[in-house]
Amino acid sequence: MNAYVRNKIAKKQGENATRSEALSILEELRQESTVGTEDLAMIERNRRLINGTIGDIPTAVAPYNTVKGSEVQGLGINGAFKPDSDVRIHTEYADTNDPLLDDDVRQFGLRETGVQTEYLSPGGAQELYRQWAPTQHKDQRTADHFNRAVAEYYGQQALKLAGNKPVADRDRSYNVREDRGRNRNTTLGTDRLIETNATMTGGDVGRPAADYRYQTPAGDIRVGDMQVATYERNPAEAGVRLQALKNSKMRFAQEKAFAENLQVAAKQAQDIDEALEIMHQRGQLPALSRGEIKRWQTDKPDGMRAGKMTSDAPFMGSENFNDQHRYQHVLYALQPKRVQQETLGAAPTNYIDVDTGAARVFMNENAERLKLMTNMGSRDGSAILHTDVRELINAGVATDLISRSPAIAQLLNQ
Repeated sequence: MNAYVRNKIAKKQGENATRSEALSILEELRQESTVGTEDLAMIERNRRLINGTIGDIPTAVAPYNTVKGSEVQGLGINGAFKPDSDVRIHTEYADTNDPLLDDDVRQFGLRETGVQTEYLSPGGAQELYRQWAPTQHKDQRTADHFNRAVAEYYGQQALKLAGNKPVADRDRSYNVREDRGRNRNTTLGTDRLIETNATMTGGDVGRPAADYRYQTPAGDIRVGDMQVATYERNPAEAGVRLQALKNSKMRFAQEKAFAENLQVAAKQAQDIDEALEIMHQRGQLPALSRGEIKRWQTDKPDGMRAGKMTSDAPFMGSENFNDQHRYQHVLYALQPKRVQQETLGAAPTNYIDVDTGAARVFMNENAERLKLMTNMGSRDGSAILHTDVRELINAGVATDLISRSPAIAQLLNQ
């Protein structure tokens, strides 16, 4: 960054110039033919700062560097970066210690965040799909399923760019710690926020569980899951399914009674978990089951398990003894439907973050929309509320990750 440009901007911010004068200086600098790309980004940053439209150190305007996977080392989508992949070196504008500037001037500069993201080449995506498909159930080998697995990786990268860090090995989930690294796909000793596998093709350590486990900037450990929500043209119209319970094996004949009983219970409850507990106490629901009931295991006794939105709730989550089965939030990757189904390895266009506690309140307030799903062939008996991105954001249940953490725009800017 040109020291003269940076110093002039920084000093002008610290003087008693009017807002219009400061903006005028920035416009003069922008018009100078000698101003480079980095200078323009800094000027834009300061223009927005003076206008009060972004925070103190916005990262959305910071550029990123792109290199080939053969030039850098790191864990990517499936192990080490592939040589022909593009790897983005993410950067941010922040305070720097620039010896060219006066000590009494607050200095801003471009620095690397330490986060590197892999983008597969078309050939690399085809090769990874060829390796991945045999490891999956025969009904789960489509491009859609492959892209869901890839979206877990980009969700991890989004969480990292929002300032989250990998947990220490001692804070990994129970199954990962108990395995003690015997499984070659362990996340022990890695920088993975994806908890139960280090690669897409190596399988999970222990039973499948929530996708993410990480340390927040405040030092808390959070557990989250990832789903995909597709749309035709408008991301705000992407459909989202909020799951309250699953594996109940309730039948079609019980749908009407379930809906009526739930609406009565919801009027006496603060959230959907309390409403389900009331129904359970009244003998209107099956017993809670600890073990997962597979749809092909018809000899299993009736039971139900917590859905994604109730997995950490006091009642429905009470049988989730494994610490990686209690989700505090769920990321939804947003992707055009056609891209999701046809383009291997495509990064999502954005993510929304749904807080499970807020979702439970929302589901209770809209209990009449919660439907028992018994007509899907699997007789699973899940209870689901269908909504979309726009409604969840307007209700304060979900947040747009790019709006909350502008640095994520670097990740999803294709």
